[in-house]
Amino acid sequence: MALSLGFGFGLQRGKASDSLSPAAVVIDLKASSDTGSSNTDNITGDNTPTITIALPGGYANASRNAAAGDVLRTYVNGVGTETLTLDAGHISGNPIDVTLLALSDGANDIIMRLERGSHIGPLSNMLALTIDTNAPILSNQDVDLITQTTARSNVTTDE
Repeated sequence: MALSLGFGFGLQRGKASDSLSPAAVVIDLKASSDTGSSNTDNITGDNTPTITIALPGGYANASRNAAAGDVLRTYVNGVGTETLTLDAGHISGNPIDVTLLALSDGANDIIMRLERGSHIGPLSNMLALTIDTNAPILSNQDVDLITQTTARSNVTTDE
């Protein structure tokens, strides 16, 4: 009796299969949307912030990679808020930037995931984002001026 090994995963050359879920995306607030005291503190005065999304790619099993037709679902504080159907431009432009719908002031936990047909990928990392549309927004020049003024006022001399 001969044993035949097949790879019945429905893979087609150059196209991800619907038989396995895509891998997780990785999300972060785009630095230009981060208007807090640094561009890495995830505090912003922009209530429609832009999120940078690294789509999964480079997996030997192509089904784990993002593919045109996958749906990117966004959750804010545990509630599904919006979706984006990926196209070839998204895949070739990886990572991609997505501007969210208006968020409320305060803490907003953002999570995303890819879905392919009935196969749901794992949740992304959680992005803990604070929206503060009432906070003053300082430019880098303002911060530099404050730093220089503080440094000058701390100068002492020996007499």
